[in-house]
Amino acid sequence: MGDRTYAKALYDYTAQSDQELSFKAGQQLRLLSFKPDDDWWEGEIENTGESGVFPKNYVKKLGRYMKKRESTVSPKIIALQKLAWAAKALNDAGAAGAAESSDSTNTDASSAETKSATLLDQAQVATTVEEEEKKKQAEQKAREELERQQAEAAQKLKDAQEAEERKRKEAEDAAAQREAEERKAKEEQERKAADEEAKRLAAEEERKRKEEQEAAERKAREEEEKRIAAAAAAAAEEAERKRKEEQEAAERKAREEEEKRIAAAAAEEAERKRKEEEEKKAREEAERQAAEAKAKQEEEAKSVAAEAERRRREAEEQKAREEAEAAAAAAAEAERKAREEEEKRIAAAVAAEEERKRKEEQDRIEREAAARKAKEEEEQRLAAAAEEERKRREEQDKREAAERQAKEEEARRVEAERKAAEQKKRELEEAEAKKLQEQKLREESERAAKEAQAKAEYAAEQKRLAAELEAAEKKRQEAAALREIEEAKRLAKERELSFAAASVSTPTASPRTKSPRGGETSPRAERVNLSVVGEAAPASPRKQQTPAQTRRSEYIILITIFVALVILAGIYIMVTH
Repeated sequence: MGDRTYAKALYDYTAQSDQELSFKAGQQLRLLSFKPDDDWWEGEIENTGESGVFPKNYVKKLGRYMKKRESTVSPKIIALQKLAWAAKALNDAGAAGAAESSDSTNTDASSAETKSATLLDQAQVATTVEEEEKKKQAEQKAREELERQQAEAAQKLKDAQEAEERKRKEAEDAAAQREAEERKAKEEQERKAADEEAKRLAAEEERKRKEEQEAAERKAREEEEKRIAAAAAAAAEEAERKRKEEQEAAERKAREEEEKRIAAAAAEEAERKRKEEEEKKAREEAERQAAEAKAKQEEEAKSVAAEAERRRREAEEQKAREEAEAAAAAAAEAERKAREEEEKRIAAAVAAEEERKRKEEQDRIEREAAARKAKEEEEQRLAAAAEEERKRREEQDKREAAERQAKEEEARRVEAERKAAEQKKRELEEAEAKKLQEQKLREESERAAKEAQAKAEYAAEQKRLAAELEAAEKKRQEAAALREIEEAKRLAKERELSFAAASVSTPTASPRTKSPRGGETSPRAERVNLSVVGEAAPASPRKQQTPAQTRRSEYIILITIFVALVILAGIYIMVTH
């Protein structure tokens, strides 16, 4: 398949040489050679096969079209059609010749009768009539022969058409049969693929079942080991708990003695702290009042920001809910289809699954019996080991009791020093935390003020940009209206000039002395048959930008300006932050 370029004739054109092509207005020409800068193009008329060069301002280029499919009529049928047309032409020519011959004979006979009335002339007339009769008989035979040939040609044409139709039907039947065979082969291939997929899925299920069975056995062994370890750990914990209770009792006694000793020092320390606390409360009251004033201002700013954030989150949640609903619907449909496929697949494996479960139950019973036996043996072993461990721990506890008693005295002293250090550390940390909190409040108030200022500046910048865009749009619309008015005036003026030119003279070809094919030619023809289609032929078409192209260019410029302004606003906001 190829493509061709066509043109439509706007005016009549008469060739001035053998290299040029004549055509009528409205005819469609196929362009063979053309360039936008050339004044002469080369083309042909497909119906007649005539080709040549012609001025390009006499035609209008239509564009590129796909080449039509070649005719399916066989050369034999075409030859028969040509034979029938030739026979018809011969028949018409014979009839015309017979009529002309008859007229000539009658004229000669009339002339002979007027010149002489002799018998010789009568004999000549009789001979002429006899010859005329013979001519008529020959012409009649020729016509009959032509009619017979025409009938034979028509019959042969009909037979050839029927043969072509049979061949076409046979080809269609063969194509349909091949298509059916291909479809059948494809279905067979798909069926085999489905069987292989089913086998693969069955093998995969069997492998998964075995893995699950092994995993269950491993899990059972691990749980048994954990239970045994838990029993041993429980026994150890009980012994440790008793030891800790005795240790705690000794520690409580030591703490009571230490608390009595510290009580006196604590009273003096409490009086001193009370005075410091009163001074601290007075300072805190003043600071609290200042903090409440700041907190109130911050709460107002935070409430405004929280309201805006809440609205934004509500919009996002609404959008998320809608998307979730759509996704849930799609997921539900997919899940339904998956369930249906799963049910079909499981239905085929139900019998095998029941047999597998029966065997698994039997194996499980055997494993449980073996596990119970091993468990009983392990419990007996663990009981003996726990008894030995208990005795060893009792002896160790007696040794450690004396060591703990000495350590407890030392621990009470260390504990008192630690508490004093912790108290001092807490006081320092509270003072530091208070300072950090005050500093944080100041920073947050300053940040909120800056954010409010930046938002106000951003809103002002957006309003300014919107005003500038609106003004630019108004200017663009006004300019477009002015351009359209000017374009209408220009077109009206050109139309008036074209009609005036058409009334004075007809368009001629471009000023060339020779056609592209060579040879002497007169491109400025003295006489040209011009039929105007719509309006007069243009002398030299000019390339101008259409209003749509102008508007598109303006839109691109406006969008570029808007993007640049938005980028500048973003940079300004980033710099201010």
